[in-house]
Amino acid sequence: MKFLSTLIVTFLFVSLSSAYGFDFDKYKPGDLDQLLATPKIKSGVKMVVPQKLHLRAMIASPLQNCNTDILKRTMIMQGSNKEVVEKMALTKCLKLRSAKGATHLLYIEDIIADRLTREVKPGQVVDVFCEYLFINTAGPTLLIHEFKTMK
Repeated sequence: MKFLSTLIVTFLFVSLSSAYGFDFDKYKPGDLDQLLATPKIKSGVKMVVPQKLHLRAMIASPLQNCNTDILKRTMIMQGSNKEVVEKMALTKCLKLRSAKGATHLLYIEDIIADRLTREVKPGQVVDVFCEYLFINTAGPTLLIHEFKTMK
């Protein structure tokens, strides 16, 4: 049974990786400044209907380590497979700067973060493909699944 679970998780990881064709078309255009205008909450987490968004922003600082416990718990509460979520490598965050100059911290999958550090430097503009999952005291919470550099 453990082998089957490992096989399924491995298959999902490989099939969802960018090497096998990330589906950019599933992500609708969004605006980071509009998202940041969303009223913050005083405490806890406010669930939203998850949305796949394509945002353009500037890398404001290098990657940093982040506590992703609340992110993973919320993903499970929203219906993601608990086993898959718990095995996801999610330990990093990335600060982005919006067109109007506001900064915001977004979670990023570790495998994407590793590639991003090789390809992009702070100050560079990128397109990020992320999922808007919930609102907390810091504002909207987004998880980056992929990125494209600006040519």
